[in-house]
Amino acid sequence: MGNITGGGVIGGIAGGSYDAIEDCYNTGDINSSGDCAGGIFGENTSSGSETITNCYNKGVITGKYYTGGIAGNSVHSIINCYNINAISGTNYTGGIVGNISGSSSKIEKCYSTASTSGGTYVGGVAGYNNGATVNNCYNIADVKGRAKLGGVVGENTATITNSYNIGSVTGRSSSIEGYIGGITGKNTGTIAGCYYLENCAVTYNGTVQNGVGLNSVSTSATDVAGQTISVTSGQITSGEVAHALQNANTEMTWGQVSNMPGAYPILTDKEVYKVVTV
Repeated sequence: MGNITGGGVIGGIAGGSYDAIEDCYNTGDINSSGDCAGGIFGENTSSGSETITNCYNKGVITGKYYTGGIAGNSVHSIINCYNINAISGTNYTGGIVGNISGSSSKIEKCYSTASTSGGTYVGGVAGYNNGATVNNCYNIADVKGRAKLGGVVGENTATITNSYNIGSVTGRSSSIEGYIGGITGKNTGTIAGCYYLENCAVTYNGTVQNGVGLNSVSTSATDVAGQTISVTSGQITSGEVAHALQNANTEMTWGQVSNMPGAYPILTDKEVYKVVTV
């Protein structure tokens, strides 16, 4: 695929989409001078129950407001999708989607392995979650921005469950704002069973943050039991986290290829990778 440069709503497959999208991929870089840029589509805000399923992005995505590896702005569910290249924008920037809205929408079994950077509302999976359910997702790459930064979601107003982040979450040196967290920067919704690498989230002045951020650069919030759980690199590589994530599912969802240094939980339906004991 070739590279795309322009303004307005831009996507590797479609700019604006009003139908379901399945089994698509993008390998070209996208550089937008406007809002709503995504590796698969820029914006999808039509009514209906269409989903984006089994898609991936390998291109570098650069935009302004609403920028994501799969979608810039969406009200529809995104399922079994992933991003493996750098995503950058101004506000509302996510490894999978910049902004997702709608109480019936969800981000399910998605992940990002490349850096996400922006200003405000920046997340490894979603920049802003406004009503959707984020479940069985993960991020393993750096998240950088000014405020409302999260390893999984920048700001969450709805639900995040059974997900994890091991990427660093870092506030810019020029920022005096907070809301920086290992899972989400700001939370007014529900979080359950989410894991993050200890000390992964840090404000511009070096203050370590926990799973959920505060509007502060000098203090940190206390993790609530069962909601955001800090884990060591040893707990990740041993398979302990993969085991816990899988136990929250009735079907095969999480596994791990090895327990060697650098190993981490993956989304898989193959029983051979299931962690039976830790």
